[in-house]
Amino acid sequence: MFTIDLSIKDLKARERNMIKAFFSMNNHQVATPEMMLEEARSYIIFFRESSGKISAYIGIHLLVTGRRLFYSHSSNPFSEQETGSVEEEARNFADGLGAMIDEVDFTKMDHQEKMRWIDTQDIFTSPLEKPEAPAAVPPPMPAPQEPVPTQQAAPPPPQPPAMPEAQQTQQAPRHVSPAQPVPLAQNIQQPVPAVPQQPAPAPPPVQEAAPVIPETAVTAPEPPAKARRQKAPRKND
Repeated sequence: MFTIDLSIKDLKARERNMIKAFFSMNNHQVATPEMMLEEARSYIIFFRESSGKISAYIGIHLLVTGRRLFYSHSSNPFSEQETGSVEEEARNFADGLGAMIDEVDFTKMDHQEKMRWIDTQDIFTSPLEKPEAPAAVPPPMPAPQEPVPTQQAAPPPPQPPAMPEAQQTQQAPRHVSPAQPVPLAQNIQQPVPAVPQQPAPAPPPVQEAAPVIPETAVTAPEPPAKARRQKAPRKND
């Protein structure tokens, strides 16, 4: 049977003799040990050990977190005669995870092609071994150019003041109700009663001013005495 082996962090596929490999053609969801669902891809790997025996592993690569979980067979390493039964058990394990398994045909690959396929599978590449992307080289700064004097555009000629647009919308004619006849008595102006004029009062009689008597009477000097002729008495007819 296959049980999880948390001590395995990397299968070191490039350093070992991989004789058979299966991989899932689809991404399927698995429950992690923390009971969380995550999309993954499954692999079944067989290695030939130095003793000539076979070791089988099931690898699950979690695509979201990048974690790798490895399951080893309880009879590792086992004899080559047991390979068929272990392979069937591994396929059933992967099918139970929802993986659609396909086999990689190593018989048609040379050593370089086999190493190239291993390098393209993230489950076999340690995070420390991933090639880092080259740092982006900043583009060269353009050479400074002398400022070209720009001619200022002539101001546009003054435009005549815009004429007020005629009112395009005409007001809808209002419905005027016929004028109500006004009674004649209201149209005829009533005569304004004449205000009786009172005769102006006669001016008071002008009183003659009394002659002013001077405080000191001034007498003219008497003329010299002349001989007075006595008139003869007139006779009565």
